[in-house]
Amino acid sequence: MAHARSILSWLILCAGCLLPGAALAQESHPPGGSDASISGVVYAADGVTPLADAQVLLIDVTGEPVGFRVTGGDGTYTFNNIPVGSYRVKAERIGYVESYSNGSPSLERAEFLPVTGVNAYRIDFALALPGGISGMITAADGTTPLDSAAVYVYDYASGRSLGLTFTTPDGWYAINYLAPGEYLVKAVSMGSVSAYTGGSFNAESAPPVGVGGGTITQGVDFVMQPAALFTGIVTEADGITPISRAAVYAYEYGGAEPVAWIESHSDGTFALPVPAGTYQLTAYQFNHEARDYNSDMAQRAAEPLTIDAGQTRGGMVFALAGVGAVSGSVYQPDGITPAGGVSVLIYDSPSAAIHTYSTTTLANGAYSRPVLEGTYYFSAVSPAFGTIYYDQKLTLQASDAVSVPPNTQVSAIDMIFFSPVDAATLDGMVAFQRSVAKPNIAWSMPLQVTITADSALSPIYSDTVFTDLNGVFSIPGIPPGAYQVRIKHSHALANVIGVTLVTGSNAADLGTLREGDATNDNQVNISDFSLLALAFGKAQGQEGFAPEADFNEDDAITIGDFSLLAASFGETGAP
Repeated sequence: MAHARSILSWLILCAGCLLPGAALAQESHPPGGSDASISGVVYAADGVTPLADAQVLLIDVTGEPVGFRVTGGDGTYTFNNIPVGSYRVKAERIGYVESYSNGSPSLERAEFLPVTGVNAYRIDFALALPGGISGMITAADGTTPLDSAAVYVYDYASGRSLGLTFTTPDGWYAINYLAPGEYLVKAVSMGSVSAYTGGSFNAESAPPVGVGGGTITQGVDFVMQPAALFTGIVTEADGITPISRAAVYAYEYGGAEPVAWIESHSDGTFALPVPAGTYQLTAYQFNHEARDYNSDMAQRAAEPLTIDAGQTRGGMVFALAGVGAVSGSVYQPDGITPAGGVSVLIYDSPSAAIHTYSTTTLANGAYSRPVLEGTYYFSAVSPAFGTIYYDQKLTLQASDAVSVPPNTQVSAIDMIFFSPVDAATLDGMVAFQRSVAKPNIAWSMPLQVTITADSALSPIYSDTVFTDLNGVFSIPGIPPGAYQVRIKHSHALANVIGVTLVTGSNAADLGTLREGDATNDNQVNISDFSLLALAFGKAQGQEGFAPEADFNEDDAITIGDFSLLAASFGETGAP
């Protein structure tokens, strides 16, 4: 019984197709009728000559035809009583190129006609005569024909694939039944580099092939080059997790346009065929960095890669960092008023001299910046308030690190400037065990200074400062309060002194630094003695001189240095 109903439905639909002006078969439509209609004329390409016996199909939102008409001698067609819905219309005739409503060459790009119950659409068609493309494919010598090479044709504007054909034993191919327009043609042959029109090896730089109605565009030839092959894998930053569909590009070394490219497979691997030459390779995937290949993954510069025809260079690894984001706000010293127009500098190391990223706060003090996954350190710089580092620190070394995972925004990285008016300045005085009186160059030394508030677990300030010829240094911009100040020279034991700082200048005697720590591990022991013994009797400029054992800074390792070490032997500096 079900089979009989199916046959009956088909007969009713066909009756509607064959009888001019007949209503659409109701079982082929969404429920609900209307007075809407679609009518028009099917013409030849000149837009004047009507075409008889053209078929016009009405297609619903599912892509299924729900009725059709055959044009008469005047080329006209009409669909009446169309149910409410959305439709596309297609016209076709043997010997012509099919066309859709709004002149689209494909169903996917055809516009929908909304039917609300009373519409009366006029849709005319002009069907073009088909054209074609033909040519020859040869080996690199330009003479030897290549049999069974695949030839693909694409719509030039959209990149949509329109089909393929294969060459005959004499290397010839022909692609027929193409609508007038512009096309991209690609040739593929085993053992050769895929080639595009115009001698290009990538679609982006290939010129279009124009096709006219009723004509064949001839001489679209290809000379195939022997393939060399780059192989490898694209992974996340861990070097293990594969990244699929990452684009791997090959550029002529120093060139601006890619010669070839390919996407990585689901396991992250890729095999990129190229002509023989010297290249730089770059891999990229959405939400990841674009990275040039270098066999030393610690290096960022592109490595030149020379490859010969028939050669395979494998084992290439691209470890791509993911892209995250950071955001926060910067405030004036009251902690409430936003600091707009302030530079926010982002560093990838607490000892970095140059920032990696930068941005500027908005009027409301807010900022945001995309960054690669990693660990970063932040500062805000204002002409009015100076520089502040994240978590209210005074130096980059003291600031807290912020970890940014891939595809994640880390927020609330806020900073509040200290008031320069209320700030304190630490004027530290340090005594060195020197054989010369100050002022003297021997008293001008680099010190690692760390300042930690009494109630804090981490320092507010940590940096290297230089004393003057009298052993004095100054650090401005410190909020008033009670602190522990730690000072350390590379070959002396550390001191920690408690100070209370008030607004303005604060002189602080930070004591005498005891010499003897040649190994800079904050203790004086046999390791320091051994280093001094090896350099004993040597002067600056002589082989074997060790400046780290020159405790009195007189440019020679003598009994004076030994005496300083002996006086501190077995001692440990302040933690």
